[in-house]
Amino acid sequence: MLRAAPMIPDPSGDKLPAETAAAGSLSARQREILALLTQGKSNKEIGQLLGLTTGTVKQHIYALFRKLGVRNRTMAAVRGAQATKSALPSGEAREPQNAEITTRSSPPTARETHYTRRLVTAVAIERRVRDDGAPDNAIEMESHAARLRERARQIAFDFDARFEPLPDGGAAVWFGQPVAHGDEATRAVAFVRALISENRSDAGAGCSIGIGTVPEVVDQSERSSLAFRAFRVAMLLSTFAEPGVPLACALTAELAGERTESGGPGATVHGDLPVAARTIGPEPAPSPAVARHWGGLPFVAELEMSARRGRCNWVAVESWPPEDATRLIQAIGESLAAKGLPAYRLWMPSSASGGNVAERLGGQLREEFLGHGRNFQFRGLHDGLPELGSLGPAVLLAYGIDAFPTLVSVLGAATLAQLRTTPIVIVAGAMHRAGAPQTAVRLVGSHPTGSPFVRVLRMTVPAPVARPPHGIRPGVQAVLDRVSPFARAVARAAAELRPTAIGPIALTLGVSSDIVAAGCRELQDAGIITMSDQTLQFRDSATADAIRASLVARIK
Repeated sequence: MLRAAPMIPDPSGDKLPAETAAAGSLSARQREILALLTQGKSNKEIGQLLGLTTGTVKQHIYALFRKLGVRNRTMAAVRGAQATKSALPSGEAREPQNAEITTRSSPPTARETHYTRRLVTAVAIERRVRDDGAPDNAIEMESHAARLRERARQIAFDFDARFEPLPDGGAAVWFGQPVAHGDEATRAVAFVRALISENRSDAGAGCSIGIGTVPEVVDQSERSSLAFRAFRVAMLLSTFAEPGVPLACALTAELAGERTESGGPGATVHGDLPVAARTIGPEPAPSPAVARHWGGLPFVAELEMSARRGRCNWVAVESWPPEDATRLIQAIGESLAAKGLPAYRLWMPSSASGGNVAERLGGQLREEFLGHGRNFQFRGLHDGLPELGSLGPAVLLAYGIDAFPTLVSVLGAATLAQLRTTPIVIVAGAMHRAGAPQTAVRLVGSHPTGSPFVRVLRMTVPAPVARPPHGIRPGVQAVLDRVSPFARAVARAAAELRPTAIGPIALTLGVSSDIVAAGCRELQDAGIITMSDQTLQFRDSATADAIRASLVARIK
């Protein structure tokens, strides 16, 4: 049941755990390694200083991570600094012997309140009673409601969304809270289409559905649903929607790239509806005209020919900002579909959400088979992709900022080798982590890691139809959700201060420069900043502006 949840203050948009008791259980050698790790030393440097092999150092660090309850070196360094601080008796201010790991104060656990502003998309599923005058069968109605909820729950799990049952037999599904993906509206529309697909008409016939997208202020550490404005819009639209024909607010439709023709089935709804809305019908027919906006996409013909010859082709869509990749993947998919290659779609779950990624992707692929009117025999993703091309050439579109590496990792070497001779084109998003903002297509060949020839084509990105309000850059938020809480705090401090050196950030956060440098390295790996020695700069000014605009500071 949807419930109001208290907005718990959080200094950096995320809770930074302060438990330091685990540090007391470390061995003397582990404490030595933790001290050097806190200074930003590499495994090789630690081994040289302590006379250990790199492999032994890795084993000690793995044990450290488990004891401290952290996942990366940055958080281990922060915990080490916390342990050093908490080890001092109350009121005592002696200096540590190693000045390099001195911290001016504990990490930012009570500095000021910050919440994150992000786009949240809500889907309201409302059960409808019969209006044909026939008597209701209570048992049949409850059975139908149970099937509807269970189906919605399973699809929401596969699409990496949050599901909450409602008392009347309906459900609320949330995209973008507490973890952002950068393509929330598109993902929500795909979820709804899967729920009411023609092959499962029983699930959608007795319910009306609304989809609403609004900017929300949320505390990332809060797990309960806070996106009430998005839910109110979705519920309003579900009230006006016809069973099996969902309504989406105009912002959702525009962000999802839903094309509408005047007077057509997707036209803007007028009348008594107090918000602009559009109907979401079946997947629209592919249009080759989409390619014109991207310079014609001349490589599509080559991909089609290769697939018809029985070869697999991998295409990495590398982009900054990441959300541009979603639009280009969609355009490539439509262009190939217009040439007769049916398009299947997968939406990458976030690593921060937990759960089995292969299981979720396998569930999505089964829904895609059903949506295309195809039966399936596969049990999971590994045997599902070879089966995908068993009836002829097809295209698989994998959405997400790290869809390409995630898919490669999940499939494994054996499946990747088997796919070489499968007639499918795999187009997947891969966030561009270096250089200036750009969007490029990397034509990899029949194997994502073992192809000898790779071509990179720079793309000219057309202006988006809709721009998210309030300075929100969904791709940046999705990237921030994938780094550690301390790295997020560093990014937000840097966005406010705009320094060229890490010293002011260290002073603001009350930690040593070495710890801030570790957080900056994590942000550099994530593609948000570039760093050289003790200097740093954001990927571009729009990224810094987006991070700063996402902050709602000093909420009382």
